[in-house]
Amino acid sequence: GVMSIVVACVSLGACVTSAVQALVEIGFVRVLGQVALNATNRRAVSAAATQASAPSDTGLAFDERQVVLNVWAARQVLSNARLAQLDELLAQNGQVILGLQPGQVTSGKAKGAIQSASRGRSVHLGEIGPDQFTTRSGTLELYEGNGIFRPVDRAFPVVRVAADVNVYLAATNGTQVPSVISPMTSTTTVNSTGISTATTTSIAIPRVSMDPFATTLVFTETVLSALLAAYLFIIGNLVLRGNRLGGWLHLAYAILKLGLIAFCWYGWTKFEASYATAMMSINWGASGALNRGSLINTFKMRLMTFIVISALYPVALLIVLWTKTVREYYQRAKV
Repeated sequence: GVMSIVVACVSLGACVTSAVQALVEIGFVRVLGQVALNATNRRAVSAAATQASAPSDTGLAFDERQVVLNVWAARQVLSNARLAQLDELLAQNGQVILGLQPGQVTSGKAKGAIQSASRGRSVHLGEIGPDQFTTRSGTLELYEGNGIFRPVDRAFPVVRVAADVNVYLAATNGTQVPSVISPMTSTTTVNSTGISTATTTSIAIPRVSMDPFATTLVFTETVLSALLAAYLFIIGNLVLRGNRLGGWLHLAYAILKLGLIAFCWYGWTKFEASYATAMMSINWGASGALNRGSLINTFKMRLMTFIVISALYPVALLIVLWTKTVREYYQRAKV
């Protein structure tokens, strides 16, 4: 009876520890998975932005465009969407717009290229009118969804762009990078109307998570183990009070406990396999220090030790209950 009470208390503590371990591993996977997913999204979108904004033969490189954007935005406040249109116009025709060759762009020259800056009238009620910049080469009109450059020299074509603000923000480490599950790749194409557009294609990156079935098994086993520990605590007290039913109740406990131990092995093996798979998906072991097989083998060794310790008391009970003295004692109780 005393041993049953002690084992019951230890078992309840082990159940709490198991539940906490499972919750920690689930939370660990969720947090690291989200961090890795966000990093992957940012790298993919940033790479897409670099590809989409690659300069044309008459355009400017990314770093030079940023110099112009900083100077022009200081002259006239521009939204992120309009900055994206300006960036794309400079990528397509920046040399013509500024009258500068690659490598010649400085803050002073970018400022000097502006002859005038203003905001036009809105076509639709409630909308902000276009931001307009005039240079020696022509006039730029910046809208939220598109931008236009009309050159003075009609030998040059009118340049029309429709840049993706999210791609622009990703390339410039903006604060409004889209929250996506599948990062984007982009390509820039020029259609028959002369509008340069960035098209996006999704690349599926699965969200890392634990196997729900394995998680259910683990928490079900934990609850059942806690209930069985409470049952053992009660029947231990019955034995101390001299209740002759204690022997039969302990026999039932031993059989149920051994069955629950087998269930524990199955559930926790699947749970830790799911955990190892999730961690490898996050590339936590990319350095080669960890791999899925080593994680699972390490866990199985710890689980085997736990299983053996858990099985000691129910096996000991079966042996004791089978001895002649104990059987005769409880048989007399039945009479």
